[in-house]
Amino acid sequence: MMKSDEVGFLNKSVNLKFHGSGFGYFKIHIVNLVLTILTLGIYSGWAIVRSKRYFYSNTEISGARFSYQGSGGSILISWLFFIFLYVGFVLTVKNQNNTLLIVMVAVFILFFPYLLMQGVRYQAMVTSLNGIRFNYVVKGNVLKGWWAIYGCGLVLISLLVGACILVSQIASLSTVGFVFFTILALVAFAIIQGVSYAVFINFHINNMQFGNRKFITSIRKMKCVKICMVTFLIAMPFLFAAYKVISPVFMQLIMLNMHITSSSQIDSADLTRAILIGYGFYIVAIITAFSYAHSAMCRYCYQVTKLDGGIGFRSTLTFIGCLWLVVSNLVLIVCTLGLGYPWAQVRAVRYTAENTWIEGDLEAFDVRDHNEFIDKELISRLSRGVVTSIRVL
Repeated sequence: MMKSDEVGFLNKSVNLKFHGSGFGYFKIHIVNLVLTILTLGIYSGWAIVRSKRYFYSNTEISGARFSYQGSGGSILISWLFFIFLYVGFVLTVKNQNNTLLIVMVAVFILFFPYLLMQGVRYQAMVTSLNGIRFNYVVKGNVLKGWWAIYGCGLVLISLLVGACILVSQIASLSTVGFVFFTILALVAFAIIQGVSYAVFINFHINNMQFGNRKFITSIRKMKCVKICMVTFLIAMPFLFAAYKVISPVFMQLIMLNMHITSSSQIDSADLTRAILIGYGFYIVAIITAFSYAHSAMCRYCYQVTKLDGGIGFRSTLTFIGCLWLVVSNLVLIVCTLGLGYPWAQVRAVRYTAENTWIEGDLEAFDVRDHNEFIDKELISRLSRGVVTSIRVL
């Protein structure tokens, strides 16, 4: 028999509502685009802030709206810092200074996850709902963060690459054997994707807070692996079709490069047609795989996530719904030569909002703002543009 508060939890459910419009965002988008071009990209930080404020202020939960107080200047300073690092990296490669290059790569691998966490913390701290700010815990979680963001995936991929090299060295594979081995490697990669995602999203959600309340989740690796495996199976037929169409083209180009055949023996129109069809299959594979993975992961992650104090979440995104949204938005953008992007963005946000549900008694939910503030040290300032958007789930 359920307790009375559990009955209330099950009976009270509200979804997010988005009140924006395509034309309303179009006016902001076009101004952002013009000013970004005129300032050679300098205005882009402020453009991101204006767009986020529009979407946040038009998103409502039970009468309360989100607010975003980020700074375009903070994002720009962070981007300039990373541009400076990139230029230094390019110059190091050009000058063939291998020692310095190894040091730079090692430092990036070691410290970028910390910058990423600081960037998420900044975005969380400048985002609020009904005056209650979000938060992201960094202190005491640096090593766990490195493992979740980089370490787990890096180790698993290294093991997979090592196994592939070992097999290629000790075995002579026929064409059928090579195809079979490739499929096994892709399956292993899907497993790595599932495990890595589970490790990362568990860490990410469990370090998020809304006011003085913590988000709590327990995402199972095997469930994520299953979703990734189904995603792989959905994409496989289209990838195989792309391979069958494009592989003869590459064989002809290789033979031409080796002077085995002459250019007069190759029909350029047929080559172009085959390449376009092959890449068409590849795009279909990406769209279908993304639509399934996104909807399935959202439904599962929302289901197992709670907000301390008796608030739960539920997603009703569907594979067909996401697929239709992606395809129709892509057609809209292409047919309008990009002018339809604001309407496509609004459609995506509205669809997500309408299928995101908050379960629990929000009126009785006791939450207060936390007493932490945005970090002022140099590393925090330089990391504010690493992440320009956050999602709790």
